Amino acid sequence: MDVPAKEVAVENYLVRCAKLQLLMAEQGVDCFLASPSSDMLYLSGCPLKPGSRMAVLAVPQGGSPVFIVSSLEAPNLAGLGSAFDVRPWADPNDPVGLLKDFIGDRGNLTFAISDQLWATYLLQIQGRFSEARFIPGSRLLHEMRIIKGPEELDLLAKVSAMADSVFQKVTSLKIEGLTEAQLETQLGILMLEEGLESLDFRIIASGENGAAPHHFSGDRRIGWGDPVVMDFGGTYRGYYSDTTRTVCAGDASTEFRTVYEVVRRAQEAGIAAAQPGVPASAVDFAARSIIEEAGYGNYFIHGTGHGIGLDVHEDPPVNKNSTTVLEPGMAFTVEPGVYLPGRFGVRIEDVVVMTPQGAKRLNQSTKELIQLRIWNAQVLWVPRKSGSPKI
Repeated sequence: MDVPAKEVAVENYLVRCAKLQLLMAEQGVDCFLASPSSDMLYLSGCPLKPGSRMAVLAVPQGGSPVFIVSSLEAPNLAGLGSAFDVRPWADPNDPVGLLKDFIGDRGNLTFAISDQLWATYLLQIQGRFSEARFIPGSRLLHEMRIIKGPEELDLLAKVSAMADSVFQKVTSLKIEGLTEAQLETQLGILMLEEGLESLDFRIIASGENGAAPHHFSGDRRIGWGDPVVMDFGGTYRGYYSDTTRTVCAGDASTEFRTVYEVVRRAQEAGIAAAQPGVPASAVDFAARSIIEEAGYGNYFIHGTGHGIGLDVHEDPPVNKNSTTVLEPGMAFTVEPGVYLPGRFGVRIEDVVVMTPQGAKRLNQSTKELIQLRIWNAQVLWVPRKSGSPKI
């Protein structure tokens, strides 16, 4: 099995572990336990998935990190070479016992636990370390993961470009008459053909269904004139894309055009407000103000964005309560929306990264209103400001 973030040298993972150990020493943490998750991927490049056999990466405050994994999974760690100690266990052996042998059994131990460690395994560990203290691992990894390194930013740029290419291909499909589920399936095929390695989510919400931000694609058929919200994301080398565009299957109504333009301006205002040294709440305020001034404030029902990286939702949050100060290297989405119950919804979303000069968009697909047309058995699209079809 290839390591997903293989562009990142194994030595860099050891540097990350060493930085974590310094933070652990500062905060009095004896051992960090990362389960198969984005935390494990960040610290080691190891792409293990959660399963019925416990697997953890144990990072002690001093010394080398150790993988405690089933012997069935141990071969998948061969790509890590000798950088990490791997201690396999076989059924019916006791993985918690191996952890206890590794870390010791002092009564005053403090463990930092990966947020995504399954409760069944955490309870077993707590039972064997009954006098230990357990704290969330996110307290430690937050300040490391929130600032992306150059190799991470390159991967985010690549996966975002792949998403842009997928969207461009979607606009060549005949979507009128398809059900939402059928279009979702075709979208997934295009994502895999583009090289995305996993399909994390695909939202196809047409007509009145677009008013539900997290709509489950169903059997509603897309009709002429229907607005269609397309929100999709997948991974490349472990890093996520996340983009949303709203198109129209045919001629857009005047009301839809009006709302679309409000959301487009709000999204641009949010991106422009993202500057180093300002709180993330300023991004939300800038986007929300445009929507409120247009009279749609009650229909913008979520935050303006979220951090993105090895998780599709991570730090920093981008909402009206966020106090996170934006810094170069942070990556997040800007995705305002307006949702009119029983009528339609509009959302536009880009991934941006902070630079010393401000936010840089990673998604470059057009944000002009696309009206898909059927003409001579071809699918044509007309940009918002155009007056005639383009082949």
